Amino acid sequence: MNDEVDASRQRRCALYRDDVIRSFGSKAAFLDAKIESELIDIEPEDAAERDAAALKAAAQHARQTARADAIDRLVSEWGSERGAHDRLRSASVGIERLHRLEAAPLREPDELVRVMRVARVSWSTLSVRTNLSRQALMKHL
Repeated sequence: MNDEVDASRQRRCALYRDDVIRSFGSKAAFLDAKIESELIDIEPEDAAERDAAALKAAAQHARQTARADAIDRLVSEWGSERGAHDRLRSASVGIERLHRLEAAPLREPDELVRVMRVARVSWSTLSVRTNLSRQALMKHL
């Protein structure tokens, strides 16, 4: 009787393992996931547990593959993770510099309108020179 139970258990484990291997697409992918999550030690009692375990293993494998792809891209494009950090920092510094350069010409008209209004230049004169309405010029104050 005990031998029959063991044989039945071995058949269930073999069927389960074959299902999981098929879900991974290859035995190599399955073995990688097996090493990580010790799938063979999982003995689900029903189909729902078996399916959940297979989905969990497949999701974990997908995350590991995505991470490996990202690391490969880091190495191929920037040499290393450190190189990617350096490039990110230099890009951020460049963007900040461009923002400062862009902000200077935008602040100049505001200052000119303030100074000219203090010097009592009329709104209509400023409006004609700038092609802006009085309301738009007041935004520069």
